[in-house]
Amino acid sequence: MFWRELSKAYPDALVLLSVRDSAETWWHSADKTFLPFARMALAPDWNEGRGLIALLERFAGTKHWNDPAMLMTVYERHNDEVRKSVPQHWLLEWRVSEGWEPICHALGVPVPNLPFPWMNQRSEGRK
Repeated sequence: MFWRELSKAYPDALVLLSVRDSAETWWHSADKTFLPFARMALAPDWNEGRGLIALLERFAGTKHWNDPAMLMTVYERHNDEVRKSVPQHWLLEWRVSEGWEPICHALGVPVPNLPFPWMNQRSEGRK
């Protein structure tokens, strides 16, 4: 979400755009992971999670971020903006299922002999 600032500070750095197969896939994942905590933080008597709300408002460009269709549109717009703004030779569009290999190849470093730390997979039964 802070790719503009980071790219400006480090103009020769690789930008890793982590994507999902679709905006709907991304939204379902968000809805099962961090959005429930953001929704709890909306309660007037809740004191935690205000930073998460601020991040969602920044990402969505509105205080009304708790709408699936709007968030999916914002996700697609965000990805398109990164693709259009970052020079192609500095951009790696990557899916977590691809693991280490594309990242290491883009950085010119060896692939670790360790499994990629991919947690909270739906195949683990976490729904």
